[in-house]
Amino acid sequence: VFHGGLAETYKKLFINSYFSHNTIPMLLVFTLFFLVYFYHKENRHKIGIMILEIILVSFIILSAAQKALIGVIFAVFIYPYLFLRAKNKSTSRKLMDILLVCVLLGLAIILLLKIPLLYNAVGYRVKDVLWGFLSGEFEDSSANSRSQMITIGIELIKQKPWIGWGLRAWQTWSGLIGSWAHNMFIELTVSGGILAVIIYYSFFAVTLFKLAKLQDRTELEDMYLCIMVFMIIHDLLSVSYLDRNLGFIYCLISADLIQRAR
Repeated sequence: VFHGGLAETYKKLFINSYFSHNTIPMLLVFTLFFLVYFYHKENRHKIGIMILEIILVSFIILSAAQKALIGVIFAVFIYPYLFLRAKNKSTSRKLMDILLVCVLLGLAIILLLKIPLLYNAVGYRVKDVLWGFLSGEFEDSSANSRSQMITIGIELIKQKPWIGWGLRAWQTWSGLIGSWAHNMFIELTVSGGILAVIIYYSFFAVTLFKLAKLQDRTELEDMYLCIMVFMIIHDLLSVSYLDRNLGFIYCLISADLIQRAR
């Protein structure tokens, strides 16, 4: 439970294989978004919803899934404070909310680094990521390998920038067999070039534009907008275009916008 791999031991239904250590935590992140939405929207079951939120956040922390931890920040801090509670607020109050979010995030990082149990589970990864961004040197083997993959990917992109090397080329490249680039923008550009990136992220561009321009955005649409922003950051750390769960979330967002248009 406390070794930072809580999500690695779950078998897939009907298949003799295990979930990725990121799959279940990411599902819980989207569940957290909806729980926060219902907590704000409903007057009933608030205590039960809060207990569920605490359980899910605890699970994600103990799974040490870095992308899901970023998702927790968006679901628990950014979505409620900068979206849900920003309605009809003055600019000064919005700035105070932003400051509050920064303080809460700072306290959360301090707790991860100072409490031995949390540090051993996930804090050391947070420390390495922060140090890596500041110094450019990653000590953790996972972060270090991701940095090297980005360097390799950029070299491959330079050779074939527009159409790439072919879909799933990264997985079959000599020396990288079976691996992922851990960066959506790098792997997608290696596979299909700049053209593939434009095609795929045109959905993001159109969706973000439509959500942002809504004058009477609902709390649910605020959540969708926050999820889309989170997914852009997520794709800097993972390859997601083959993920069915994320595809389902995008379908929900598209359905909402289609219903709006009608």
